[in-house]
Amino acid sequence: MYGITDLSTFILGTIFIVLLPGPNSVYVMTVATRKGVGMGYRGAFGIFLGDAILMLLSATGVASLLHTTPALFYLLKYAG
Repeated sequence: MYGITDLSTFILGTIFIVLLPGPNSVYVMTVATRKGVGMGYRGAFGIFLGDAILMLLSATGVASLLHTTPALFYLLKYAG
């Protein structure tokens, strides 16, 4: 059986992966040290919002739609 078999486990795993240190953490630390803590919080909020949208789209299957329709993917990519 392929796909998501347990949605709660998928969501917890996705959140865990998102919270691991990586480029997003470096971005937030750089913005916070250069422009202040407030801008760091804004940067972190933007990352969390983008990740939440990505998780929602992935869970609802929109990622498959974007994969099969390259024109729609490029339109969304350039709009972002």
